[in-house]
Amino acid sequence: MMIELPQDEESRVEKLIGICKQYGGSSDSDSGDGRRLSAYSRQFIHAAAEIYTIMRERFLRGYEGVKRERMKEFSYIAVVGEMSKRFDKADIRSCHGMRMMGRMDYLYENHLKEVIDEMDAARLANNP
Repeated sequence: MMIELPQDEESRVEKLIGICKQYGGSSDSDSGDGRRLSAYSRQFIHAAAEIYTIMRERFLRGYEGVKRERMKEFSYIAVVGEMSKRFDKADIRSCHGMRMMGRMDYLYENHLKEVIDEMDAARLANNP
């Protein structure tokens, strides 16, 4: 399923994909015991989280009248699939240098979810 975006959102997503490409791949950090750890950069995480929220909101707009909570799980599947395709097309790699297809669930659960929840809370606080 492809999530179609209006031109302004598509342009923003393309810019964010550029940020993900620039800051993608391994961002080494020190584990404290002399080992190097691979991790995603803060810039990558925030850009990917914004891509997710743009696509999720566009997807959910197509289901006006349906309970938003019911659609969140379905939107997750659609958005993660679309992001995987777009990241692979842009040759954006995981922090271990692997293709993103199949690794988006891990990225979402371990890195994006918390940032997205914070973004959602801030949006709700500003638009009660």
